[in-house]
Amino acid sequence: AVDVLHADIDDDQVVALVVAGLQGPTAVGPRRGFEPRVGGDYSEADLAHIWHGDDGNWWRRIILHAKYSVTYLESGALIGKNSQLRFGIGGPLQSWMQIRLQTGAEMAGGVLFEKNGLNLYAQFQPRGGITMGAFVAYGDQIDFANTRLGDQLLMEPFIRWNINRNLQMHLRGVKASLDTKQGEKIHDASILDARVTWQFNLRSFIRMTLQQSDVARNQDVYIDDVDARSRNVGRQLLYSYKLNPQTVFFLGYSDQYVDDDNLDGLTVSRRSWFMKIGYAWNL
Repeated sequence: AVDVLHADIDDDQVVALVVAGLQGPTAVGPRRGFEPRVGGDYSEADLAHIWHGDDGNWWRRIILHAKYSVTYLESGALIGKNSQLRFGIGGPLQSWMQIRLQTGAEMAGGVLFEKNGLNLYAQFQPRGGITMGAFVAYGDQIDFANTRLGDQLLMEPFIRWNINRNLQMHLRGVKASLDTKQGEKIHDASILDARVTWQFNLRSFIRMTLQQSDVARNQDVYIDDVDARSRNVGRQLLYSYKLNPQTVFFLGYSDQYVDDDNLDGLTVSRRSWFMKIGYAWNL
């Protein structure tokens, strides 16, 4: 069962939200090693104040948002909590900037780790058809491979560019660095995701995707044996044609290259051609 209390007050705008209920069984994802968890109790409280700018203001919208959440197992054991305060402001050039402070705790490997962090986000449109921005986070991060707390710096820049009526480009990068609390490097990781799409018309497009990851690890600080460096490069060419509102046809090619300590360089691990037809039934 889930109980929700929601309130809106229109003077500028104040929003309050309280959620309390039960969580079903979950299997936590790869970064936590697929730790199985039975159902538990989850509670969340939000309070936000939103201001809307007038014609004479340089800003369009301001938000101040506070949130608290907590999760317990059925046994009553605490497995997670989070408190955060967020301030955001929207201005000229369709810009949006926000800063978030957060503190809390997270369970991993049977250990409850206290975590603090700061993150920043900004985006704007320097001209029509171009949106660019970046997300930056710094603070405590669990090293799930070794069940300990580390310091992480994460940067994610992106750009979306509608070059003309037919051609679009989307670039996203990730640069992450994780160190031990004693200052030793655990790993450096980088990811590139590049997509270029040519839209022939409303029915069809062709897209080229390139995805690349590169991870360098300090083997001396890992409990288990790991590669000092691993790389992965994937490419995909996809054509899509909408036969009618319910039916879409896909034709494509993809390949993947990998590299690790046991290889001399990037080596083909997979090549494939594929075809797919999707149909949506109206119930």
